[in-house]
Amino acid sequence: MRAEPIELLGDGIVVAIDGSGKRKIAFERVDAIAVAAVEGLGARFVIVLDLVLNWEDESRAPLKVIRLRGDQFDPRQFVPGTGSALDAMRALTTQLLARTGGTALPDVRSVQGSPFAAFGDLTEYQRTVLSIEEDFAGSEHGA
Repeated sequence: MRAEPIELLGDGIVVAIDGSGKRKIAFERVDAIAVAAVEGLGARFVIVLDLVLNWEDESRAPLKVIRLRGDQFDPRQFVPGTGSALDAMRALTTQLLARTGGTALPDVRSVQGSPFAAFGDLTEYQRTVLSIEEDFAGSEHGA
């Protein structure tokens, strides 16, 4: 589901989900965090931050993903005093990884932005990082 973060709480993140209103996602529900810089979504690369709710699920059910796009919110509102938006995104993704205890995709350094993994388009990112082969790009949600 495509969403915009609204508030960071001690036990979760409140997001506004396209067409569904606001919802709190408890940190304990997040199995994995995937972060990458993706080209082709705007004039410049866009940081895509996916909260994956069923990464550890043994079934073959479609992934449940809450997708936050860095071009649709200002991460500085969640981590004051960080300077640039890119530095704030690094601080936010690092904080979310620590609070959720989720698996870092594709790896910890990339989730922390040291540096962010880069992909030429959304399909390549989803195939490489989330192991999604079908067309997931058009709907931008799996939940």
